[in-house]
Amino acid sequence: MRFRDASLPPAYKEEAFNANLQLNGGVGPYQYRLADGDLPPGIALNGPVLSGTPTQPGSYSFTLRVSDASLSSTVQKFSLAVQEQPTPVLSLELPVTEVRDSTRIPLRITGARKVGSARLTWRVPEGVTVSAVNAGNAKPLTFWQVKEGKLTVDMGFAASPAREDILAFLSLKMAKPMKMAPGNIGFEVRSSEGKTLNKNALPELVPVIPAADPAKVDPTKMPPAAPGETPPSSTPPVTTPPVTPPVAPTTPPDPTKPDPTKPDPTKPDPTKPDPTKPDPTKPDPVTPPTTPPPPTTPPTPDPTPPPTGGNK
Repeated sequence: MRFRDASLPPAYKEEAFNANLQLNGGVGPYQYRLADGDLPPGIALNGPVLSGTPTQPGSYSFTLRVSDASLSSTVQKFSLAVQEQPTPVLSLELPVTEVRDSTRIPLRITGARKVGSARLTWRVPEGVTVSAVNAGNAKPLTFWQVKEGKLTVDMGFAASPAREDILAFLSLKMAKPMKMAPGNIGFEVRSSEGKTLNKNALPELVPVIPAADPAKVDPTKMPPAAPGETPPSSTPPVTTPPVTPPVAPTTPPDPTKPDPTKPDPTKPDPTKPDPTKPDPTKPDPVTPPTTPPPPTTPPTPDPTPPPTGGNK
């Protein structure tokens, strides 16, 4: 007597798990019990069935013992991995090369677990026309429409798609050769119970806003100034042209009247020294002393009388 399979499928947190243990040989009825180790929290052994909803991720090892009606028994060691719930993601596989006429692109899902429905939104590039949407391997019930340049595809599943699967194919026609860039998609994936498993909003278009005319700025819509800053003025600065002073008319000089800007030749120039007055900045000239002439002595008369003319 032995267990037919010692491997167990993975379990997922907060998702119902069920595994039936099969035996080869022995005589029934059988009795199963936990011989060693611990079962994952939320999982219980009920006869040959391991079932429940695990609550803690991790890897768990345990040993089960089974005995039959003939009192024969056997043991088997098992390992059960409890994983985090995978996150389903939708993606479009756009061609990496330039498309000249038409193409067919797949819509894929990864991380699918208990998926009941899904929605795709895609902003169709300018010059591209969606001509058809056909179901893929998962064969969902599909509805689609294009409105205001946005494609919406709604899909419902009778059975959950595989963990990685193709949900649909999009047929596209090009108005001109182009290379499509990835992105610009949104999606929402729900479980069969209607619980949202993952959601990604379609990115909004960023409008191109032209530069505002300073003469038409609305002061009520201007952002507030930060503390300590001067709020911007809503009135554009006024540039004042330079003012040129007026030039007075030029009157020709009167020849009969003296020119006040020229010195009068009949009057002494106050900026020049008067030659008739001593210069106060120069010392007086020193006059050398005058020596009087010696007194003149009159000639002394001769006492000898002058000779006479002869004896008489």
